[in-house]
Amino acid sequence: MAASSQIRILRRAFNAHAGRQVRQLVTTLVRVLAGLPGQGGTPRDTQWASSNWIVQVGSPFEGPVGSKADVSRDRQEAGIASMDLYHLSLGNVWVTNSVPYVPRLNDGSSRQAPAGFVQAAILRAEVTAGRRPR
Repeated sequence: MAASSQIRILRRAFNAHAGRQVRQLVTTLVRVLAGLPGQGGTPRDTQWASSNWIVQVGSPFEGPVGSKADVSRDRQEAGIASMDLYHLSLGNVWVTNSVPYVPRLNDGSSRQAPAGFVQAAILRAEVTAGRRPR
């Protein structure tokens, strides 16, 4: 087998593996952040903040979605579902939350979650994505 053929095979294998890792990392991250505060998720009063962790490929999502009075997880679930088809050639993956008070929540303004819960969720997702599938 020629060296160029071997390089193409290795590149395809690497890209497939890296794409799987990105999919797992992003999906885990959003699931943790959208989950219950006691499990590392976003503090909840109206659930508006927890429902606004949005995944989008190519560019950041311009939000927020809904309002405190009208919470929907449809866009969040659609973003997570879109990761099933993700591969590296599609570009960057963005996870955003445009609810104005999310930075204050992450600074520890709620007793439901410690300061830095977003960073903790990222670390948790990285550890989970780093595990080999069983």
